[in-house]
Amino acid sequence: MGRVFNALTRTISGLPLRDTQCGFKLYPANLAKETFAKLIHTGWAHDVEILMRVQHQGHSIKPLPVHWTAIEGSKINPLKDAWDMFWEIVKIRFNLNKEFKKD
Repeated sequence: MGRVFNALTRTISGLPLRDTQCGFKLYPANLAKETFAKLIHTGWAHDVEILMRVQHQGHSIKPLPVHWTAIEGSKINPLKDAWDMFWEIVKIRFNLNKEFKKD
């Protein structure tokens, strides 16, 4: 299910990343301040909006290997939360397309 969701996320967002939902991301301070100040969506897909904004602004995104240990007991409901995240990503794409066409 995670792979299907990630494929949909890549298709809708245009992001070339294998995992947009990993909680670990690192940004230069000035870029983070600028991008987070414009953040509209604060739900499950907020990180997709941040990455899409960074990409729309012409910055490069580079995945780096990180050793990650998953912790049991996830609070995610795979069906409901995946559906909510899917629609949030669709809204983000629509909103950013409108926003960046103004510029």
